[in-house]
Amino acid sequence: MGWIQTSLVWWWLAPGEDAQPLGRPICRLSIAGNSAAAGPWWPMLSSLRGVASGAIVAGYDLLLEGNPKGLQAPQVLRLGPLPASRRLQAWLEQQKGPQVLVSEGDPRPLDPLKRLQGQWSGGLARWPGLLLASDGSPSPEALALRERWLHSDKLVQGFLTTSWLRPDSCATSDHRQPIEEPWLARRLGQLLPPHLAVMLANSSPVRDWESFGDPAAPGRTIHSFRGASGIDGTLSIACGLAEVEKHLVLVSGDLALQHDSNGWLWASQLHGRLLVLLIDNGGGGIFEQLPIRPKEPAALDFERLFAMPQAVDACALAAAHGVPSREVRQRGELAEALRWGLAQPLALLRVVSDRTADAARRRHLRTMAAALISPP
Repeated sequence: MGWIQTSLVWWWLAPGEDAQPLGRPICRLSIAGNSAAAGPWWPMLSSLRGVASGAIVAGYDLLLEGNPKGLQAPQVLRLGPLPASRRLQAWLEQQKGPQVLVSEGDPRPLDPLKRLQGQWSGGLARWPGLLLASDGSPSPEALALRERWLHSDKLVQGFLTTSWLRPDSCATSDHRQPIEEPWLARRLGQLLPPHLAVMLANSSPVRDWESFGDPAAPGRTIHSFRGASGIDGTLSIACGLAEVEKHLVLVSGDLALQHDSNGWLWASQLHGRLLVLLIDNGGGGIFEQLPIRPKEPAALDFERLFAMPQAVDACALAAAHGVPSREVRQRGELAEALRWGLAQPLALLRVVSDRTADAARRRHLRTMAAALISPP
């Protein structure tokens, strides 16, 4: 049998077994010691990066764009709260089999979709004790499901690497290309040193990392949070995390960073090292991804009401607190700028992009990914 995983936390999916109420055996499962032996046949939908073991499907958000056939799950084991992907949420709502959620000591109801058959807050290490032991042999249905997910993900990752995001290209024309946010999410994971912790601010950075991050990139700790309006205290939290992690990179949009500009006051007392990578796209780029911009500009002042571009010089603001900065506009400038920034105790990299062009690029990538999995 097999299960499936999704999100920053783990979700597994299993075909071929009838689930029972939580607290009684739910399914047949290999048990090794005190933990579930996930085995290489369990497709795991996850935005984990740099994990060599397990059948991880990193591009699930892109795979589910066109609601492809053949990826339906008879059962789903969900670990932790829902991720940001609305496509995954829509897919979960469509699944007809049982869904069970396991959390780590969090008894809160974590199912806004109202699809759970049961929830267990005692943690994953104890959960296998509720299950029936088996010899761990996967069913033919589980193996077929695993292969469909992994093959689909391989197609999508290959498209991102070879057809558009060519990380090893040294062509001058490629290096002079403007930086786009999906490209940046993939390239950052490749360029940053292994195990260097990253904090992803809301709203676009965390979603782009989840959708476009390279699953072959080195593993690292990823932090994110949900404050009021999604952006309260972004810089201050990053400074606190830098104290704990000793070295951290914050990836933030311009509005989120400005919303906590007082966080630069940490400059005089920060003992950890922090590189702030600012994606300056002239306002709230997340709203460009929603179908709310009218065809007739007179019908709605989209820029004033949603995008809200600010006339603030981020580099000058950082400099007022004694923080050095650099500006990056082309792809070929990124690697050297990161080397410089990571050598500083506290620094700002202002990466300039076009939110309208970035939104169009995301739509193009999603359309192409959907066509790979479900050709017209």
